[in-house]
Formats: sequence, C-alpha cells, structure tokens
Amino acid sequence: MVILENDLIIEQLEPSSGFTEYEEFVYAYNKSIYVPTGIEYHKIITKTKRLVYQTGNRPQQHSQELIRVKNISAFEGYLEAKSHNAKRSKYFKNTMVKPKKEDYKKGFFIRHFMQLASDDKAPVIEVRKSSYEQADGLYAKVKIKWSLNKDEIKQEELNIHNIMEAEKTFPQIRMKIYNFVEFGKES
Repeated sequence: MVILENDLIIEQLEPSSGFTEYEEFVYAYNKSIYVPTGIEYHKIITKTKRLVYQTGNRPQQHSQELIRVKNISAFEGYLEAKSHNAKRSKYFKNTMVKPKKEDYKKGFFIRHFMQLASDDKAPVIEVRKSSYEQADGLYAKVKIKWSLNKDEIKQEELNIHNIMEAEKTFPQIRMKIYNFVEFGKES
C-alpha cells in the first residue's frame, strides 16, 4: 500500500532522496524483480520507525514501494536488527575438495577459497562451490583454476601462476597451498 504525503503515519519525509543504482532495490510486490537503474525515489520514516522507500520524487498515488537490498545504511541495519529480522551470516569450515573423474578428463577443476573480510590475518579456508555461493559480505572470496595436467612440470607451472594471481586477493594463500602438484594423478 502506498503511503501518501498527507498520511498521519509519516514522521519524516525526505523527497528526492536519490536515484536507484544497479540491483540496489527490489519491488515490495515482487522481491525477485530489481528496480531499474536511474529511477528517482523518496524516503519516509513512519512514527513506528519503519523506513519506507517509494518511487517518485514525492509520495504519489502511482508510487511503488521499494525494498533496499544493497548499500544499506547503518540506520537501516539498526532497524532491521531491532525488528528481530536481522540476517545472520553463516560461518564456514575448511573442507578438502577433491577433483572428480570428469575433472581429470577436462584437465582442471575450480577450487573455492574464502577468508573473513574483516581480518586479513584470518586463515584462508577452502570450501565447496555451494558454500562459496552462500557466503555473504562477511567473507572475501577467490576462485582458482587448478590444473590437473598429466605433465607434472606443466601442472606445477600453471598452478603457481594461478596462485600468484590469487595472492593479490589473499596474500597468505601460500600458507594454505604449497603443493602445486596436489591431485596430480587420478587415483
């Protein structure tokens, strides 16, 4: 339901609050639809301290309610936590991921690594692809194409190169990976 300018529940109205960015908002009526980039919106704080975004520079009959999913402010985080709907980050444990037979046929497989984003001294962990995709902003992430080349010298060369690229994100990944011919031969 659209909140109009003369609605008694409005405590504060911020007209022309900004323009939507890429995948910053979804529509309240269908949370799977992102609001296009460049749509003007306004912000309303209700007397119950609910924060409402709507399309348009001011509340109008045809305004659509929006839900911010990216670039959330500290105030919005506070309101979400206070409402007991705070999203909880999932924590992950290190998992040894081994290549499958089809990976040996391809000659490589993708390894997934994460580290707590708030602590660059935290250990780097290896996780399955599904865990990698579930991880939120709590983790910094990197994928590594791991060579399974039958020629061990070529395999070591390729893996060292790929680890050096990953070191740009995780400088201490060498503490995690030091055997560059790991999984060298299909068992």
